[in-house]
Amino acid sequence: MTSTATPPALADELAAASARLEAAEPREVIRWAAERFGEKLTMATAFGPEGCLILHWIAEVAPATYVFNLETGYQFSETLELRDRIAAKYGLTVAYEHPETTVAEYERQHSGPLYRTDPGRCCKDRKLAVIRRVLGRFDAWMSGIRRDQSPDRGASPIVGWDAKFGVVKISPLATWTKEKVWDAILRYDVPYNPLHDSGYVSIGCAPCTRAVLDGEDERAGRWSGTAKTECGLHSRGGLKAMRLSAKTEYASLAVLELALRQDRDEPVRIREIADAHGVPSRFLVQILLQLKAAGLVTSTRGSAGGYRLARDASEITLADIRDVIEGSGDQASAFAAEMPQSRGGEVLHNAWREVARCERAALRSLDLASLAARTKAAAEAMYYI
Repeated sequence: MTSTATPPALADELAAASARLEAAEPREVIRWAAERFGEKLTMATAFGPEGCLILHWIAEVAPATYVFNLETGYQFSETLELRDRIAAKYGLTVAYEHPETTVAEYERQHSGPLYRTDPGRCCKDRKLAVIRRVLGRFDAWMSGIRRDQSPDRGASPIVGWDAKFGVVKISPLATWTKEKVWDAILRYDVPYNPLHDSGYVSIGCAPCTRAVLDGEDERAGRWSGTAKTECGLHSRGGLKAMRLSAKTEYASLAVLELALRQDRDEPVRIREIADAHGVPSRFLVQILLQLKAAGLVTSTRGSAGGYRLARDASEITLADIRDVIEGSGDQASAFAAEMPQSRGGEVLHNAWREVARCERAALRSLDLASLAARTKAAAEAMYYI
């Protein structure tokens, strides 16, 4: 399959299958996928806890499935050793799919490690290009993503169309939590990466992965210090830098609510923000900690505790919020990695850079005080309708 749009003949089938499998156990989702797609089903794994758990069930219900790992040349030795432990326990050999160049050749071409200066391009060359090549041989692929991993993954269906790669995408663990995954790993004695015992929650290439700190998002250890949070395999595609991420949207709603209540004597509780805007509390906890560390909000502990703005609402702009959540670097580089390497691609890249500069100027002109005033005016207008 190569079409980026959902084939009309598949749209209804995928929607119905996803709805039917929403409450199904992951083993049954995998069984359905194997029966529906047969030898045209594959799975990509980086040997994370979710991937290892899925491999446990694949060995039971779909052992003929082609499973592969994107061997970038930068993976931890612990990750590569885990592949051997999986093979010994389940009899499943995960194939390595390699980029066109070795690490030495690649770094020679770019005068050193590209992950230091352009991690988006590095992921494109050593992951995205490889998976596009592999998925061209299949009709469907399975992944281990969970909805609770990040706001951007929160809407992932069990079964859906992957427009980026032109195949069906199946996520057997979409409805599971991290705690439920680890309970199953320990119950079934599933092999896992020992780095998880040292604070590494999400593990990718060694140079771009660190252990996470208390209170951080579980993907905070990936590409730390940059706006990048995904390698591109599971992002929704398109010009990502030209819209706010779900996490930034949640952060903006949270601080706007604090601005609306800035005259209150008591701090605002997370539950009040969640109820006012329909934002999951578990994401607000992580987001508010990040905003606090950046000096945009303060917190008070105790039964009457909560959050307040750290300074006047007129002194905080949407640009400040986005910089905290997504980084203050060149936003154009976030989607430049997906631009074609051609004359037209370069022209478009420069055009989007200009748009990004205009976007940043607009965000700097929008402070919380003015947004709170607009919100109150809109509410008053609705009262008289």
